[in-house]
Amino acid sequence: MGKLTGTRHGDAANDLLAFYNDKVHEVEESGQYFMAAITLALALETAVLTYLVVEFGEDNGGELEIPDSVNMSE
Repeated sequence: MGKLTGTRHGDAANDLLAFYNDKVHEVEESGQYFMAAITLALALETAVLTYLVVEFGEDNGGELEIPDSVNMSE
């Protein structure tokens, strides 16, 4: 099981959000509005995950553990 933490992975999450921001502007300027919407959705998912990683610290029951894969059979 993988484990993302705010202290070890916060900078990577910020870099990923900056990447998505740049890509949104790039595909929007080229007229690919559907791909811009998809990229915004991925950026939103990253923002929510980053919030959860940072929010669940020692004060809220320990750091959040995110598994490598999640499927309905597990």
